[in-house]
Amino acid sequence: NKESSTSTTVTVTWSSTPTLGSVEYKFKTTLIDAMGVDVASRPLTPTVTGASVCDHGSMTLYASSPDAGVIFRWYNAGGSVLGTGPNFTTPDLYTTESYWADASNDAFTSSKAHVQAVVIPRPTPPTTGQSSYSACGPSSFSMTALEVLGDPFFVYTWYDAELNGNVLATTEGTYETDIISSSTSIYFSRTIEGTACESDRTQLDLA
Repeated sequence: NKESSTSTTVTVTWSSTPTLGSVEYKFKTTLIDAMGVDVASRPLTPTVTGASVCDHGSMTLYASSPDAGVIFRWYNAGGSVLGTGPNFTTPDLYTTESYWADASNDAFTSSKAHVQAVVIPRPTPPTTGQSSYSACGPSSFSMTALEVLGDPFFVYTWYDAELNGNVLATTEGTYETDIISSSTSIYFSRTIEGTACESDRTQLDLA
């Protein structure tokens, strides 16, 4: 006998307008699983981790996803693909830049996640309003950094040398020395609280 073949048409009626994810889910949990066919689903939006740098520099951004086997793509603000993979290294940046990353499998691409590579401007060197202090005989000196209204909150670090040296104290603005009996110099810098962005040091002469 001549073999015959049949085909089956399946009509699906939705109770409401479905999203792509719900379409995939309904098929996969009803008809597709019964047929033994695997259908890829849209990857989740990746989790991205930004970075920051003081003054300028290159930074590495990271992307991750619970979906196995996805490929990450990185984009600039203009939508151009800059690279692929779970991390992306920026060029040497002098200003904060925005980037985006998505995740794709063989069939679908996730929505894009936004991340920033933040450039923190280096603070200007601090000042107390004077460059030298003097006293008659051995004395302790008290010095207070001047701040401008609207400045971010700074942490001040006091040193015994212009470069490297030892940290004498870290304060919110005022530093009082031990008793000093001979001429010397101390140096202090300021750092925006919560960052590692430190200014150059200012010299103060004590006599």
